[in-house]
Amino acid sequence: TFSVESGTPVIGILPGSRKEGYGNLRRCCDVIAACKNPSLQWVLARASSLTLHGIQRALEETPWQYHHDSQQLFHSQIGCRITVTDDFKGLLNTADGVMGLAGTANEQAAYFNTPIFCFKGTGPQSSKKRFLEQSKLLGDRLYYCNESAPYAISDIFLHWVSSLSEQSKPSPKAPQDAASAIIHAIFDMLGPPLVG
Repeated sequence: TFSVESGTPVIGILPGSRKEGYGNLRRCCDVIAACKNPSLQWVLARASSLTLHGIQRALEETPWQYHHDSQQLFHSQIGCRITVTDDFKGLLNTADGVMGLAGTANEQAAYFNTPIFCFKGTGPQSSKKRFLEQSKLLGDRLYYCNESAPYAISDIFLHWVSSLSEQSKPSPKAPQDAASAIIHAIFDMLGPPLVG
């Protein structure tokens, strides 16, 4: 589990669970460092397939260091902290929004009505094409940023976060509502199933 302070936006980080998740986390950390915003609380949802050792290796040539005692990534130059948790559902219930470079995890966040901000990652699951396909399914719950430089992404991201505070987060959809929405979105994209 993890704890957050009330009254301060909580942003989840979903780098994905495949091998590209390490590179995606590095991209997210570059954007977070560029934000230089101490008023945000960052929480990384670490899939079991991403080891702490692998995370440390992915960030070894950056100012980010993992502190085992606090279970946080710490940026030594700007003092920014990212809490690391494996409580994915708890994060989705808590987060005001997520920085998502994931596949299925982004879709799960959308059905918790958690807004998703994404940009091109480091592999096929986090490609521009994949996210544009996701946006057809998830609609306005997913925002794709077409920039590639961390500072350019961070400017757009901070504007996106400020818009979140103007919205209230609805309660999560019931599982049958989520399944129904997926089926309707597939029909919209592919047409009805052929019979016969």
